[in-house]
Amino acid sequence: MENSLTTRERLLEAAIAIIETQGEGAIRVDQVAELAGFTKPVLYSYFKNREEVIVTAQGERYIRALELGRADVDAAVLNASTADEFFLIMQKWVRSFSSPEGELRRRFRVEVLGSAITREKLQEKIREANRVQAKNLGALLAIAKDRQWLSLDVDAEDLSIWWTGLVLSRHLVEIDPAGLDAEAWDYITIEMMRSIIRVKTN
Repeated sequence: MENSLTTRERLLEAAIAIIETQGEGAIRVDQVAELAGFTKPVLYSYFKNREEVIVTAQGERYIRALELGRADVDAAVLNASTADEFFLIMQKWVRSFSSPEGELRRRFRVEVLGSAITREKLQEKIREANRVQAKNLGALLAIAKDRQWLSLDVDAEDLSIWWTGLVLSRHLVEIDPAGLDAEAWDYITIEMMRSIIRVKTN
């Protein structure tokens, strides 16, 4: 664990590491504390119980999965000057989804959604993460809308929620690679974006 992290952050990173390597069922407070370099009493001064450790760790996993690749896209869009440039940025982002990191983060999101079925507190963390995602991605899409690069007259945050769901749908391809065509998913997604963005070139 990095020494620059706070005690709570080190405990959280330990819990996330256990979930991602052994699964949620493997979480034990003594193991989390030991991996972080602390004792159980230290862990209990930051988390009430095992359940709070799981909910906090799973919520953080979900947030990280949502944010994957966004910073680079944000910077590129801010520097774009035409709809064609915007389209190429979004196309590159779509193609990045097929990276091992992209696939892994989508799997994490699906795992967290499954874990949230019986956990209201985790559901609230997911709802809040989705609201933040809608606001942040919506602000980015609002730039494209303000510059008249989008052919749809829809709310930018609504469009961002659609986009977030679309990205998550790629997991359906990844869990059945023999039966579903990932290249077809990429092609259809890119063509849908082409129909939404006022692209001048083919």
